[in-house]
Amino acid sequence: MLSYAELFNQAYMTMMSRNWDTLYVALDVHGTIIPLSYKFDEDPVVYPHAIETLQKMSKMPNVRIILFTSSYVDHTESFVKFLKNHRVKIDFVNGNREVGNTETGCFTRKFFYSILIDDKAGFDPLKDWVEVNKALDIFKN
Repeated sequence: MLSYAELFNQAYMTMMSRNWDTLYVALDVHGTIIPLSYKFDEDPVVYPHAIETLQKMSKMPNVRIILFTSSYVDHTESFVKFLKNHRVKIDFVNGNREVGNTETGCFTRKFFYSILIDDKAGFDPLKDWVEVNKALDIFKN
């Protein structure tokens, strides 16, 4: 399995080779930004390095963050507000309005993203946030 640094590098190289101008990051909430929980907390515990990495990502003009969650709308809105208060910009929630259907891809039911940050995709928040933070330096050119 590739490390998250390798995944970001691969996504970046794909973006460059195809002359795309944006990297889309689909980002889960539970088990990635905050620990898994069955209750909603207005001021949740956040994994170390998650906020600083997301702040760094938010400042990058060629990165869009898509919050990818199964949370109910009111919890999702509260979490978007929580992230905004921590200077993390969420561009979209559960979709990507910038990439529509093409002649070879139907994005009506599965939205387009370049990379997925999700515990169910193998993301380990206790080690991978540091790795992702370092990998984002490839965008400084």
